[in-house]
Amino acid sequence: MKQAVICLSIVLLFCGLLWSQSIHYLQYENPPPRPDGYPVVRSVKAEKTELEKITYFYYPYWVAGWGYTFPRWDLLSRIAYFSVSVNSSGDISYNHGWPPEELISEAHSHNVKVDLVCTLFDWDGSDVHALLSSPSARTNLVRNIVSLCVDGNGDGVNLDFEMPTGADSTTLVLLVEELKDSLTNYIADGWVSVAIGAVDWRGCYRLPELADAADALFIMGYDYHWGGAPTTGPVAPFNDPTESYDVVRTVSEYTRTGRNDKFILGCPTYGFDWPCTGAERGATTTGTGDAVLYYHALEDTATYGYIWDTNASSPWFVYDSYHQTWFDDARSLSYKYGLVDATGLLGVGFWAAGYDGGRADFWDGIQDSFGTGPTPPTDTIVIDDLDPGYSIFGSWAESSSGYENHYLWTSTIYQGDSSTWCPYIPEEGEYLIYTYYVSGANRASNAKYRIHYADGAVDSLDVNQSINGRSWVYLGRYRFAPGSRNYITVTDEGAETGKVVVSDAVMLIRATPVGIEEKTAESRVKIFPNPFNSQLTIDAEEKVLSVEIFNIMGERIWSEEEPGNHTVWKPSANIPAGTYLIRIRTDRDQKKLKAIYLK
Repeated sequence: MKQAVICLSIVLLFCGLLWSQSIHYLQYENPPPRPDGYPVVRSVKAEKTELEKITYFYYPYWVAGWGYTFPRWDLLSRIAYFSVSVNSSGDISYNHGWPPEELISEAHSHNVKVDLVCTLFDWDGSDVHALLSSPSARTNLVRNIVSLCVDGNGDGVNLDFEMPTGADSTTLVLLVEELKDSLTNYIADGWVSVAIGAVDWRGCYRLPELADAADALFIMGYDYHWGGAPTTGPVAPFNDPTESYDVVRTVSEYTRTGRNDKFILGCPTYGFDWPCTGAERGATTTGTGDAVLYYHALEDTATYGYIWDTNASSPWFVYDSYHQTWFDDARSLSYKYGLVDATGLLGVGFWAAGYDGGRADFWDGIQDSFGTGPTPPTDTIVIDDLDPGYSIFGSWAESSSGYENHYLWTSTIYQGDSSTWCPYIPEEGEYLIYTYYVSGANRASNAKYRIHYADGAVDSLDVNQSINGRSWVYLGRYRFAPGSRNYITVTDEGAETGKVVVSDAVMLIRATPVGIEEKTAESRVKIFPNPFNSQLTIDAEEKVLSVEIFNIMGERIWSEEEPGNHTVWKPSANIPAGTYLIRIRTDRDQKKLKAIYLK
């Protein structure tokens, strides 16, 4: 099996509870080389996206040698350059290329902040204890790190100490306070964050004091199954009834402090490939697992298949006799994103930049979950949950995200709640109906929508609100009467018990008669059929130089150069239903037409 793998060796420490070295620690000790066949990654020019949450990426120094650049700078808030290492006296041991001048310059040109990561890794905690317990060593550390950050044009500091002990919980808070006070003397908005383990095995995090002292606490929400784990399993299980600890429990325990707004949930862009005794989950490992990069694990599924574990909400596959590879992809990460939104965390983070290989599915997942709601075309009717024409019945709670940064939700435990969108229809006709909601793991898989359309007819359909959130989801095509006689409702009645139903926005688009034809003295262009299901034909009397197709967010999704007088667009399986702008440039002029795609 040809994989981009990173060999890791793990030793187990039993100190009351089992604790293992983190992926940060292990890859710092054994930096992975540039993988063979690593893809060429280029930045995509995009307008700055308004993010609803902080996005935080660890950028290991070794990735700089891979030729990686961020494909979507507009989806970044902060980069944490990993790392400058220190010793127990607070002296700098290695700076590992800090400051990365080109990276910092490019980040700042995109209004992205860059933090310096300060690391101190020692297995038994003695070096960390010596540093934290000595006022002079702390002072020395603060002086050295602040000087490096300021001189290197950085914006903040991330502390990654692995691991303090319970005896260090108070002095860790003192260090963060001292560092914050010193840094803000030079950088007005100087930022201090702390990396914390998925489980506080040693009782080293004094909360909420640590949360109050820092700007953010980065939860390393991974390594639940690590390289040296005795059995195979998910790296970051989500709400898994078969695991003692998982991401949901981690977040629940840390947020008991009430400081949800200080936590960043770290997610993995890597997985593990273990040799093991069988093809079933939980097989005994027969050797140390190799870390596998996000992009390469997904490439390997084309050869070895794709298994979805419903307990952990995690993908994996098996090959040979026997190897198991467990990893996260856009689908499993979306559950974590939903948790970040549902629990009001500060944001989401990743170990590590570069491991995504520039895959569009990874970046689209961030856009869909944390980017602002898309702006519909001007020829549509949109009713949001704060607009006239919207009403509710029963008990609904508010959330400050979603379309236009607001939506309502209700629990299905006590059913009978409903909400209604009643649009004003200027003239009778057929309309394409869409709904917008914020998805999440706790959403009902069968939210009940009812379309009340012309002549008193009613159509009922179920929508799985746990997926496909933060986009316009197609409900169907219906004839609406003029005025305000027809409406759309969503209700929790009959929906999956113990879940949540979301009510946010609906959009109606007037269906265009079949075939659009534009004539001018200079040009004759026709696209048909319209709306279309499987393919759209484009015909012109003159030579066509180029055809470009854009979605409602202005993103180009297809293009063709010099097709002649005739071409056909066949949307790929991942293209959603909706309205698309067709830009056609001929040897005489340029035309912009709209087409409606129905699946």
